[in-house]
Amino acid sequence: MKKITYILATTLIIAFISSCKTPKDILVPGDTHAVLMRVETETITQANTDQTCNFGQKEGESNEDYTIKVNVGDYVVWSGIDSGIVGNGQVLIDSIKYVSGTNFFGTNTITSNGQGRVIGVIASGSEEQESKYSIYFRVFNNGIERNGTFIIDPKIRIKRR
Repeated sequence: MKKITYILATTLIIAFISSCKTPKDILVPGDTHAVLMRVETETITQANTDQTCNFGQKEGESNEDYTIKVNVGDYVVWSGIDSGIVGNGQVLIDSIKYVSGTNFFGTNTITSNGQGRVIGVIASGSEEQESKYSIYFRVFNNGIERNGTFIIDPKIRIKRR
């Protein structure tokens, strides 16, 4: 019985692989890159977004220069947390929008999963290509939204192999 099950399973796997048009049709997950945006929810305004938000980058690196390095097939997960003193705020990322450079995601907008996070898959790109994108997010304190939608524009770059 075990031999028949093994033969059947092997046959199904071979049939699946044979039906794929290219190796890209076989789903092989890449690395996952968590982009965690830290926001001082008590003090953020439209005028001080750069001073009250960061990605944990090194001193002197602006949010606009912050760059994650990825490969084709990798997943990028954007989420936000309250980094303020009180810590009772909430950061909800609504969408990621392509701005310029190479569009790695194959779409101009990736929307939230309904839980304040956005997940994208790097669909295409070549070594050292770069993309500028915008993160659209909202901030809440004690359930009350603060100052509308905020925008930060970091970058993504395909890694050098």
